[in-house]
Amino acid sequence: MNTIYPYLYTRGAFLKKKLLQGQDYERLLKMELPEIIKFLGETDYRKAIDELALSLSGVDLMEAALNRGLADFFRRIRGFADMQSRFILDTYLERWDVANAKTVLRIMFSDADREKAGLLLIPAGRHPAEYFLGLLKLPSIEDALRRMEFIDGKAREEAVSAYAGGKSLLRVETILDRQYYAAMFRQGKRMGAEHMMFKRFLGDEIAIINLKTVMRMRSEGIEPAEIRKYLIQKAGEDDAQLAGMLSAPGIEGMVTEARKGGYGKFLSSIGGATLLEAELACDRYLIGKYASSAYMNPLSIAPLLTIMFIKAAEVGNIKALVKAKQLGMGQEFIEGKAVVKCWR
Repeated sequence: MNTIYPYLYTRGAFLKKKLLQGQDYERLLKMELPEIIKFLGETDYRKAIDELALSLSGVDLMEAALNRGLADFFRRIRGFADMQSRFILDTYLERWDVANAKTVLRIMFSDADREKAGLLLIPAGRHPAEYFLGLLKLPSIEDALRRMEFIDGKAREEAVSAYAGGKSLLRVETILDRQYYAAMFRQGKRMGAEHMMFKRFLGDEIAIINLKTVMRMRSEGIEPAEIRKYLIQKAGEDDAQLAGMLSAPGIEGMVTEARKGGYGKFLSSIGGATLLEAELACDRYLIGKYASSAYMNPLSIAPLLTIMFIKAAEVGNIKALVKAKQLGMGQEFIEGKAVVKCWR
């Protein structure tokens, strides 16, 4: 065991107390946007809100403050970690480079307002926001893809070809995701005793991503052969598991096949559920898996990874809550269908 883990556990436990709790969400559900901003200004997001309030307001302030607060939270964790733990955390945080790359590509594809791009970026990976803003200045999506140095050269060219062939970002984003997870599994081999735990984290994520992709695309009437192009193949995964999900009738049938393949007994409770309910169940399950691993392995890297994962879910919850309120959705719907309950 790494002798610094008791220290990391103590520091992590302190940061965990800064996460929003169930009663905080209950209060937020009853608030309008100005009240939400004021409330968050009294929490761990205070620094980000104070810094950004001079130039932003309303939804723009909320979006930027949440993103900056998330990146700052991750930096604090990274700051007190030892070298080996920092390597694991940095490897995990590379997902935000991929997320920012997708944001850049979506802005370029939709010809959205590039002046607001900085509000949408989460500079928590290896590359700062300025790097991604620089990509936005390039003349084409193909040029931006070729300049994404954190992506393997072969994957870059595959992404360029995929976009040139269909002018669709969905295939490109799948290639970026596959590249990320393949790189994570390779780097995981350098993590010593933590390798298997990190591998399980990634494996669970891939399983849930695939399950959600299949459910979403099947509900849109997309043929199984086409859906396969958008799945992330997990090392050692039995192809028959995915084949069963792809051919099963309806969400309930897909869920049944998923359970056979080890995608989680939790799914037994969502037979007959809507697509949204099934996706939320997937998210809750993944959070539960992280939390369980942290509980079972307190003197390891698991508690820090869990806190980071739940913090990201917290930011997603607040964004979903604000968006739902903007659309005029009722409190009951928001509580049951828009927010992933991740507090414990």
